[in-house]
Amino acid sequence: MFEGLLVFLQNSWEQFHALKAIEQLSAVFTICVPLGGMLYAYSQRITQKLRQKTEELQILQELSENRSQQIKTLQQALKKSDETIAALKFQRPESLLKQAAAERENGNEERAIRLLRTGFESIREPLSACCLDLAAHHFSLVPDYGGRHGGEAERQARLATLLCPADENSRGLLAEILAVKAESDYTSGNEQGYDTAWDEVDDFLAIGKHPEIVGTLENQAVQYYHQGHYRLAERLFRRLVTMCRRQFGDDSPVTLRMRNQLALSLGVAGHYGKALLLFQALLPDMVRGLGKDHHYTLITRGNLALFTGQMGDAAGALALSQALLPDRERVLGKDHPDTLATRNNIATWTGNTGDAAGALALSKALLPDRERMLGKDHPDTLNTRHNIAGFTGKAGDAAGALALLKTLLPDRERVLGKEHPDTLTTRNDIAGWTVETGDGAEGLALSQALLPDLERVLGKEHPDTLTPRHNIAAWTAATGDVAGALALCQTVLADQERVLGKDHPHTLTTRSNIAFRTAETGDAAGALALFQTVLADRERVLGKDHPDTQKTRENIAVLQSRGDPLVPKLQLGNAVLEAPASGFQSSWSMKGKVSQAGTWEPVLPADVTHNAGES
Repeated sequence: MFEGLLVFLQNSWEQFHALKAIEQLSAVFTICVPLGGMLYAYSQRITQKLRQKTEELQILQELSENRSQQIKTLQQALKKSDETIAALKFQRPESLLKQAAAERENGNEERAIRLLRTGFESIREPLSACCLDLAAHHFSLVPDYGGRHGGEAERQARLATLLCPADENSRGLLAEILAVKAESDYTSGNEQGYDTAWDEVDDFLAIGKHPEIVGTLENQAVQYYHQGHYRLAERLFRRLVTMCRRQFGDDSPVTLRMRNQLALSLGVAGHYGKALLLFQALLPDMVRGLGKDHHYTLITRGNLALFTGQMGDAAGALALSQALLPDRERVLGKDHPDTLATRNNIATWTGNTGDAAGALALSKALLPDRERMLGKDHPDTLNTRHNIAGFTGKAGDAAGALALLKTLLPDRERVLGKEHPDTLTTRNDIAGWTVETGDGAEGLALSQALLPDLERVLGKEHPDTLTPRHNIAAWTAATGDVAGALALCQTVLADQERVLGKDHPHTLTTRSNIAFRTAETGDAAGALALFQTVLADRERVLGKDHPDTQKTRENIAVLQSRGDPLVPKLQLGNAVLEAPASGFQSSWSMKGKVSQAGTWEPVLPADVTHNAGES
């Protein structure tokens, strides 16, 4: 191969010599120019790479210098850490004790005590901060991992507070931990543990020195109430009752007010029986401490009537309201807003006893008095117009009710605003009476349009937002989609159990309706089982004689009788807070909207949707 290359070169050289001079020069240019270009390009590439390498070397050098500086900084920090550790070792309790013991052996008792005192003061605040951080860590784990972390959180918070008694962060955290512990003790029936824990909470919150704490907590509870977080409001009012009893005494007007707020919060959360018992216990204390004609006493009587009715005794509620009216007329005057509110409630309970015509007449008589005293655009006046519409429908004139509500809606929009809860309530009832007039599709569309507005204004989990969802489920079934209605009811139930609680009457109503829809699908055995579980819970929560309990018992009897057809004989779950036979829920609630009367600060809402008590 090499010999062949030599032969090729020799032949090429001979051919080159055979060329003329001009041809030789041309051949040289032909070969050298491309070769020179290639060499130039190669040199440029090499130069660029050298430049890049130089820059990389500079960067590496800078990094090296930075690393060297970091190493020096770390070495200095390590040196300081070593010095700190050495100092801490010197300040360790065992080291201090050894030094103090050595001083005592040398007869220097005073020096030993001074050494211990100085050493303790040097570690007291850092040690308290460590305990506080540990307490906060364990307290954050209590919701997920339970009581073990609660006990450790309390222990660490106590240590932090003992080390730094004046530290507000330590005292506040310990008070909160003890408050949670007290609530747990209360729930489990440990009254002694509850009282003991709350005694300490009172001490740490320093209520006597800072009475404004009561007002702050009360405002927070009222805010929970306005937002529909009734169970949170109830728990906070329960704390306030305990705090006020210890600080101000059982008969203090502040304590009595908190007891009213606690009972009202329990009732609005659906615990009608518990609320009724609290109001029954509160009334004699109000009479004894404040007098039978005191404003607070009259308010308590109004709330006692309210929850007597919510427990299914409409006649009893009517009697209590009728007895209250002359006392309010005598003490406050016939035209006082509270007196007018009592007249409104008498109309409401008259309707609840089945006399819709009588309730309508009473409401119509009340309207001009409210217009004269409060004005045509006052919210209470508009509320009376709302009740008149409801009783008109209940008396059998669904079209008339719908017309009155459609007239009321623009007035509420003008006075209160389009997004006010009362305005949204009117839209809800317009949808309901639209269905009652026979236009189920339009009613369903109106309710579906209302839902996003309620979710935006009140929040997706507000109790009043759940109302149109219940209605949408009911009217979906009316269109023939029973399976879809059943699915919607089950979704509503999950949210009601989370927001309202498993024992709230609304939750029990939805469970009853699920049983009804189950029967509509043809599963009589499944429906019977569901009704039986609802019956047990309604007997426990509402009592055996409550109308809803009786209705459930009747549905069970129908299913057990094996009559045909079964479904037409069943009663759709119409709880105390629901309206006509289609099952639509209304703030008027088939019975009129009960008014709150009486104001003290801070005030619960003037007209709580579904349940209104006096605050």
